Amino acid sequence: MSDDTRERIVALEVKVEHLSETLAETNTVVRELRDLLLQAKGARWMIGILIAIGGFMAGIAAKYLPFLPR
Repeated sequence: MSDDTRERIVALEVKVEHLSETLAETNTVVRELRDLLLQAKGARWMIGILIAIGGFMAGIAAKYLPFLPR
């Protein structure tokens, strides 16, 4: 094997190693984003429930508001 071929293989190995590190970092970031979105999914349901309860209470208040003494 000539020296030129060895240098090319070494350079290619370095590039592949760097690419593997970058892929591992990207994988970590994607996992963190997925976990964050799954947490937000539960919060979205909670906010929806709170809005429904608030709307119900506002409807009840509007219904009985005319009967309150002034």
